[in-house]
Amino acid sequence: MLDDIEFGGERNRGVYILKSRGMAHTNQIREFLLTDHGVELRDCVRGSEWCANRLGPPGEEAQEKALQMVREQEVENRQLELERKRAVLEAQILALRAEFAVQEIASMKIIGQEQHKKPSWHRNVRIWVEP
Repeated sequence: MLDDIEFGGERNRGVYILKSRGMAHTNQIREFLLTDHGVELRDCVRGSEWCANRLGPPGEEAQEKALQMVREQEVENRQLELERKRAVLEAQILALRAEFAVQEIASMKIIGQEQHKKPSWHRNVRIWVEP
């Protein structure tokens, strides 16, 4: 059966099987479009309030695809942000290690120099022995 269906202030063309003996069929109404290439049936979107014996509004598929793309872009942006933060963190760690290495070398030189020095009062000590 072909029918004009009005829903949400829009009119769409719908097609459904009213009765069929001995043949499995769907109870859903499908939108059909008349194009230059003939009649095209549009899919009903499962899980949508429009799906149960109603037509989805024109462009619903495009809207759902756009929402899916937005979600995918958000996930990708979060992954890129994590990768950027990881790279910044690793660069900071490398900079801290390099700074520590320079300070360690300088400190070790000073420690080494101090360990090789003998106190100067030892050199000038004279022991007097009485005759």
